[in-house]
Amino acid sequence: MRRTTGLVIAGLLSMVDLVLAVTGDGEYPPRAITLTGAVLAVATIVGIVLALRGRRTGVWIVVVARGLSAMAAIPAFFIGDVPSAAVAGAAAVVVLTVAALVLLVSSLRVTIA
Repeated sequence: MRRTTGLVIAGLLSMVDLVLAVTGDGEYPPRAITLTGAVLAVATIVGIVLALRGRRTGVWIVVVARGLSAMAAIPAFFIGDVPSAAVAGAAAVVVLTVAALVLLVSSLRVTIA
C-alpha cells in the first residue's frame, strides 16, 4: 500500500512537470528547470512502470528522479524576484516529493526472519 501511494504521488508530480514543460512561459520556472523536470518526469514514469512490474530498481529510479526534481525547485526559495505563487508551487512540490520518497523508501525495507 505504501509503495502504491508513493508511486501515485510521484506519477502525479511527473505529470505536473510534463505539463509545465509544455505550457510554461520560460520565465517562472526558467526553461532549463522545466526541461530538466521533463527529463526527470520521463525517468520517473519509466521507474513507475518497472516498479509496477515488481522490480525494486524501478522504485530506486523513481526515488532518485523525484529527489533531483525536488532539489531543482529549491532555488525558488532563495531568489528574490520569484512570484509568491511560484514559491508556493515549489513548496508543494517539495512537500509532496518528501512524502512520496518516505513512502517508497519505507516500502523497500527488507525484513530478515
